[in-house]
Amino acid sequence: FGTAYLLRARIYRSSGEPGRALASAARAVRLAREAGERRLEAEALARLGQLHLDVDRMVEAEAQLRESLRVAEEIEDRRGQALARTFLGILLWENSDPSAAAMLERAAALSGEMGLNRITALVSGVRARIALLQAHDHAAALAWSAAAEDLVRRFGAELADRIVILGTRALVLETSGLVDEARAIERDLLDRLQRENTRVRSPLRRLRQSRAGQRLLRAVSSADGPLYPRVRIETSASE
Repeated sequence: FGTAYLLRARIYRSSGEPGRALASAARAVRLAREAGERRLEAEALARLGQLHLDVDRMVEAEAQLRESLRVAEEIEDRRGQALARTFLGILLWENSDPSAAAMLERAAALSGEMGLNRITALVSGVRARIALLQAHDHAAALAWSAAAEDLVRRFGAELADRIVILGTRALVLETSGLVDEARAIERDLLDRLQRENTRVRSPLRRLRQSRAGQRLLRAVSSADGPLYPRVRIETSASE
């Protein structure tokens, strides 16, 4: 059952329902612990930390991610380590922690070695944002964002991650003077949002997903704000 709740959390996240996503991820952690499934516990903790990061609960996010990394290292779960290091690296960079770069480099190495292409794409997208927004290195930002885009095109990504990765690519292209290419990516993302919405039966959920996706795209297309765009909890929904 823990795996089912973890999948549900990821679906809710992409559907623009972070409150429900958090509740499902927390349930997945509890069930994994009760069943003694430590690999599932490590992943569920990492996803729960990611969701806390999404909604700007930095203290909770760091606690969950450090616990996820501790569990993953204890059982030598390299996939769990890659997940935890990715999200923890984002959090540390936003806190100006000097260990952030090494954390993200290790996440990239682990995901690359194991063929975890979706994680590699996300790490590359984040490194592109760092290069652009903080290091002001357009060449590096172009290279990282191109690598991330290529991985997404070939291996896919969850909707929220796709928006962050490709929205970052569009921002990098636009700031590099490649406006037409940037607009093409933005149109592609809006088309993807529309296609995803047609699969949702509930009108209310369809509206929430559309609004959340467009809001995330606006945030990721801006050079303002935190390194990783945030979302809002619109309801107090729980599992």
